[in-house]
Amino acid sequence: FTVTGTNTMTASGIDFTGVASVDAGSGGEISGDTVVTSSDVSLVDSVMNALATFGISFTGIENADLNGSSLSGSAGVDVFTLNGSALTANQIAISDAASGINASGGDDSLSSDVANVSLTGTDESVTAGIYTFNDIEEVALSSGAISANAGDDIFTVTAANALTTAGIDFTGVTSVAAGAGSETDGDTVDTSGDVSLVDSVANALTTFGISFTDVENADLNGNSLNGSAGIDAFTLNGSALTANDIAIANAATTINAGDGRDTLSTNETQVSLTGNDEELVAGSYTFADLETIELTAGTVVGNASDDNFEVLGTNYMNVARMEFTGVHQ
Repeated sequence: FTVTGTNTMTASGIDFTGVASVDAGSGGEISGDTVVTSSDVSLVDSVMNALATFGISFTGIENADLNGSSLSGSAGVDVFTLNGSALTANQIAISDAASGINASGGDDSLSSDVANVSLTGTDESVTAGIYTFNDIEEVALSSGAISANAGDDIFTVTAANALTTAGIDFTGVTSVAAGAGSETDGDTVDTSGDVSLVDSVANALTTFGISFTDVENADLNGNSLNGSAGIDAFTLNGSALTANDIAIANAATTINAGDGRDTLSTNETQVSLTGNDEELVAGSYTFADLETIELTAGTVVGNASDDNFEVLGTNYMNVARMEFTGVHQ
């Protein structure tokens, strides 16, 4: 069906005018029924294999060639897939659509096997392949990555490889590059799962199977913070905790720094040994597997058992297999 103008088309060698609707039917088809149009196409509210163009409503359609015109969703639920360069919409194979696709109203979804999708800075908008989808509420990836925009982004991680950001529910996510640029507060990960730092990398963490980079803030909602196998740097100034340059909120009180030569810098006036090697209490946190502690004229409080304080220099000592600097008493 070649649509040439308003309510006008050609099919089977016949020029039709005054056409309001076409039922393409089904049966012994090989490639399916095709609409070729030079005008914008709209999907039909929650109906598969249906579209409208140039005032004609089509049903039973398997293919549509838009010749560079726009594809728009309906007011209902629409389903888009993008696998490689192959785009389908409500089970219609779409070719030569304009790059901007507005999914419109309803709870619309995109499923894609592209390796990376990008946020645009606008809610419910994502770029996948050569297309930018607007008014999309759900995106299902196949072990895919998300690249964020230059502004502040909040990533709410809800389950394994699942998160919400920019008004979109994503599944199948393996990594997020939060990006940098014109940020005010920085990018934030809000998670209900435990968090691990990344080996010797600042502003990076993993949670629920998703690896994040370029993150400035993380809200753990009472869950555990764990160090990496490499070198991690913690700071605790007052109640403000940072880990590898990430501002940490609502972490569980016990923090395992993990392997590597890990450091805690703090302005706490007093830290306490626990009786375990490489472990101390600072503020409301108990840090385990720490090797270096940098105090600001602070006091070290021993525990009830025997402690061996090896003084190495001015305000510098070893105890419980930890190296302390800035010790006042």
